[in-house]
Formats: sequence, C-alpha cells, structure tokens
Amino acid sequence: MNPFSLRASLSTALLASWIVLPSFPLIAQPARGGGPGSAGPRFHGAVAKLFEAHKGFSCELEMQTVDPSAKGNISVPGKFDFLENKTRFELDLTKVRGASLQPAMAAQIKAMGMGEMTAITRPDKKSSFIVYPGLQAFTEMPLPDEDAASASAKFSVQSKTVGNEKLDGHPCTKNSVVVTDEKGVKHEATVWNATDLKNFPLKVEHKEDGQPVTLLLRSVNLTPPDAARFEAPAGFTKYDSVQALMQGAVMKRLGGGQGLLSPQK
Repeated sequence: MNPFSLRASLSTALLASWIVLPSFPLIAQPARGGGPGSAGPRFHGAVAKLFEAHKGFSCELEMQTVDPSAKGNISVPGKFDFLENKTRFELDLTKVRGASLQPAMAAQIKAMGMGEMTAITRPDKKSSFIVYPGLQAFTEMPLPDEDAASASAKFSVQSKTVGNEKLDGHPCTKNSVVVTDEKGVKHEATVWNATDLKNFPLKVEHKEDGQPVTLLLRSVNLTPPDAARFEAPAGFTKYDSVQALMQGAVMKRLGGGQGLLSPQK
C-alpha cells in the first residue's frame, strides 16, 4: 500500500466532510471540538413550527444558501422525510452545486462509495446518525442540547398574507411570518403555503446564523413515513466517528485491510 495514496485519499474524504457539511448551516452544526456536531436539515425549533399542521410527510427538498468558503451560492438537493420532529435527509454529494467541493473531488468520493449520504436526526433520543449506504456503515453523534430541546419548546406565531403566487403549479398564499420563542427571540420568515395541499409550505425564506436560506419542497406526499426510516440501519457497521468511518473506507479501497481506526464493537 502506498502511504502517499492513503494520505491523499483520506485527506480528500475528510476535506469533503468539512466543506459540504459545515458550510451549509442546515446540514450540520459544528461541534465544540470541530467537525460536524449534528446532521441533517434543522427542521426543529422555529422552522418546525412552520410545519406544525403536518406531523409527517415526504418530499424532495432543495436547500439554497451562501457558501462562505467560496463566496458564492450553494444548492443542496435531496430526499426528505419528516415525522414528529424526526428527520431523514438523503443526499448525493455529486449533485451539490456551487460548493467548494470540486467535480474531481466529488468523483473520487463517489468512487470510494461515499457519494451518497443519509442524515437522520432524533431529537427524542438527543442523537443523530450519518449513514453511508455504499459502505454499509454509519456513525452516531450527540445532538446539540439546543436542537434537542427546541423540539419541545413553545413558540408563538404571527402570520400576515402579503400576496398570492403559483409554485410548481400549486396556488399559494405568500405569508410574512414571525415565530417567537420562549426567550422572546423572534425568527422571521417568508412562507409560500399551497392552498391545494392543506396549506403545506412549498417555499421558506429565512436566515440561519445570519445567512439567507431558502427551502424548496417539491413532490410532496402528506402520508406520514414509516417510523423505521428514522432508526439506525440494521446490519451496518457502526464507527466511533465520521473520520474513523472515512479512514475505513479509504483502507478498504486501497486493499489495506483493517483501518487504523476500528469500528465499534
């Protein structure tokens, strides 16, 4: 095994996690020690309040914001499931647009079996999962206290209709919404609610950590998804961290046998 190839491949994998995850505020929040601290769209707290009338649904979800590392826009499409504050987001890294992740790097990640990633959040268990189906591997991380607590927090909502528009063929009311949390902090958003889908929000514009964020929801299915989709995948290898999982993938690709960081027993 070529040590340089190992270092290069591992560096590419780790760099992808640092670029794609922390650069988008809804996908992951940095932990105190660095690196991803929670995974998946932050559909709890003030954002979840906008969907309060819909306890469970599935859709295609595209998230758009500013990529701070590249000083441009970033678009992240994926498949999204929601069930009583639990979320599941299936992401293909090769379809991310505008991020610092270059096409050559994305191709290498895909070749390693890491092009597809599933992020599951469980506020009820104060944990989240990062799953790589191509590797049949996953890691579990603690959900930040503020995210876990926000699932049961109380919010008040004030909404004012400011117009009517069509989105993807659906008639929508455009609303200016202010969600106020228990501490009196106000969260402002513009929401397009589809009148033919029980006022389901098809578009949300708001800010996360001072950055403008747009959520676009398409092909909405209002049938609650199966609760089993929010569990850790059965039969997959569990690793102590994302870094350990990635190193295991690199070692496997290079035929190096056991990685330096072993999976959990």
